[in-house]
Amino acid sequence: MAEPTEVTVNGVLHDWECLTIVGPHGTFIGIQEINYKSKQEKKNRYGKGGVPRGVGRTNYEPEGSMTLDTDEWNRLSQSLGAEFYRAKFNIVVSLEPPDSPSTVDTLVDCMINSVEDGAKQGDDNIPKKIDLRIGMIKRDSNPEYS
Repeated sequence: MAEPTEVTVNGVLHDWECLTIVGPHGTFIGIQEINYKSKQEKKNRYGKGGVPRGVGRTNYEPEGSMTLDTDEWNRLSQSLGAEFYRAKFNIVVSLEPPDSPSTVDTLVDCMINSVEDGAKQGDDNIPKKIDLRIGMIKRDSNPEYS
């Protein structure tokens, strides 16, 4: 049986406690969720015959979203100004698990696409769901696409 390659503290590797998320207003405290992804699809290119003769690539597409407590949204929107839909900002997501390598993802040139509100009777929190347009994702300072 192979020995583990990482030393852990009480078996902790990666969890929400190890995550620090920083935006234009400072560290996000009232954040419930952050999601981001990117893609670049490849499609077979055909000519004569049934076998692909190459590959065509679509555009690089990063996108993201986050769910914030209302007070956190207020801090973020105040830092972006009255026309927050036009503001560009970076978000830095640092994962620093105990006794394991850390990683830093930077969401570059984010812009807010939409802000969703909703509430129902009995809610103990009224979150804001934010959809983001992202210009580039850098993983440990390396751009995903150039």
